[in-house]
Amino acid sequence: MIGDETIPIAVASIMSPMHWPTNRERYENWDSIKPLLLDGTKDEWITDQHQFYVASVWNSEASDYLLFEHHH
Repeated sequence: MIGDETIPIAVASIMSPMHWPTNRERYENWDSIKPLLLDGTKDEWITDQHQFYVASVWNSEASDYLLFEHHH
């Protein structure tokens, strides 16, 4: 889905406004998110950096959206 530029991406982080990366920014953001992305099967939800991301797909009548939630 990262490579499909028709699917908007949003990054949510507590105490920060929702960030909607441009198509150019989406790959830069992905490079920083990817190493901290949990797949939901791990027993521990804290990385050695004390932060992680969880991804979900949201559907609306207009489009699907890929949401990355930043937990720290």
